[in-house]
Amino acid sequence: MMAGGGNHKKRCFHHPSPLPWCPFPTAALRENFRLQPGDLVATAGQVLELDCVPPSGHPEPHVTWKKDGVTLDLAGDRYTVTNGKLRVAPAHRSDSGLYVCVAANAAGERESRGAHVSVLGKTREGPSKGVPL
Repeated sequence: MMAGGGNHKKRCFHHPSPLPWCPFPTAALRENFRLQPGDLVATAGQVLELDCVPPSGHPEPHVTWKKDGVTLDLAGDRYTVTNGKLRVAPAHRSDSGLYVCVAANAAGERESRGAHVSVLGKTREGPSKGVPL
């Protein structure tokens, strides 16, 4: 019986039988991102950065990124994720696309809105000005 005379029992997330309290922490992941990535235009050769602050959760969610629906391979040196922020260095024209921040923990997975990224080619000075390299 709980304080106040009530006989309220809740089902513990990690336990098959109803318990008056839960001995294990319950996983949770809120719906809304605290900071969504924004659209970006960059020049090839520059550093490209997209910010993302995932929803609050328990445990704290892990952040990954997708480009055009495919999870980015962070094994190389060009892509790094630190505190949710994606850094691409140096940016290539082929990095243009739709980027989505993905937050996940034991409670599930959430995707941010898509951020449109356009990476423009460098231009030459002089008579060929405006011609992509």
